[in-house]
This record gives sequence, C-alpha cells and structure tokens, in this order.
Amino acid sequence: MVDVPPTKQGKVLIELLRDRPHAWGSEIGVCRGETMMHLLRHLPRLERLYAVDPWEAYGAYKLSLAARKWRDQKTFDEAFRGYLGRILPFAGKVFILRAFSHEAAKAVPDQSLDFVFIDANHAYQFVREDIDCWSPKVKPGGIIAGHDYLDRPSTGEQWGVIRAVNETFGSKVHMEPHHVWWVEKDG
Repeated sequence: MVDVPPTKQGKVLIELLRDRPHAWGSEIGVCRGETMMHLLRHLPRLERLYAVDPWEAYGAYKLSLAARKWRDQKTFDEAFRGYLGRILPFAGKVFILRAFSHEAAKAVPDQSLDFVFIDANHAYQFVREDIDCWSPKVKPGGIIAGHDYLDRPSTGEQWGVIRAVNETFGSKVHMEPHHVWWVEKDG
C-alpha cells in the first residue's frame, strides 16, 4: 500500500463524521485518494464509499490555473494508478465511478448516502452541479460537505465554491478549519 500523510480536510471530515451515521458515503473529486484513504482507515463503520472522478484532462479543467499542475492525460493516469494502490486494502468497500459527477450520480440511489464530500472542479457551474446532483443522494439528517470554501486561493484564480454553496444552503452552512464547509440535510 502506498502511504501518504493525512490531508487536513480529511482530518476535519473524520471528526465531523465520527459520531454520526457514516456507513455509506461518496467523495466527488478523488484525485490521488488521500482523503478517501484516511476516511477508510479511521472510520471503521464505513461500509461503502463511492469514488467519483473522471481522472480526465477535459476542456473546462484545462482552462483553470490548476491545469498548470495537471497538464495532460498522463498526469491523471498516474494519479489514478496511485489511487488504486492506496485503496487496494479497502477494495471491498470502495466503488469506483470513473465518470463526470452528473453521470456518476445516476448510478447511486436517492437517499442512500449518509454523507457526500465535494472536492472536484471549483468553478461555480461545476460546484453547483455537484451540489444539485448529489444532495438528493443523501438521507435526511445526513451531511453534505465540501472543501475549498474560499473564492480566491493563493493562485489568484477565481473560484465559485462560496457562491454555489451560499446560494444553495444560505445560513445553514457550517464552517470548519481548512476551508471545509458542511450542512445537515433537512428531514
């Protein structure tokens, strides 16, 4: 198994979920799988975790400043291979949906998840689409969360996470350290 240090957002998410139902969940935007690996290691009641990511260098992503690091398909293929190595010990719990978020959501039953963690493309339209597609998948009382609740990271690029989250959830949004946001789904 390839080991990596825990992500800051992973630590926050583990603490958020530890005392809540978390048997079934999904991470939208997996990349190398560091956050997912730590959820699997530290949440023993986690039974099923959907890994949603196209691992693809697509047009809208190539336009972002993040594309400086993720220039070509080879980089995404390497990330996917690394991910597979990290999650191998948890293979019975992980269900890989190698697709764009809106397509992958069709494979998951409504109200079947205890949580969803959104950390994919941070442009407004994609964050909004992820929220719209995945919120119905979460049970009432479950957690809808995400990362990078900030508008302009150190790269100077404009993101749409805050706008999309606030438009959807308004004053229900809770903030945690390391730019993690979350809401409890209404019953």
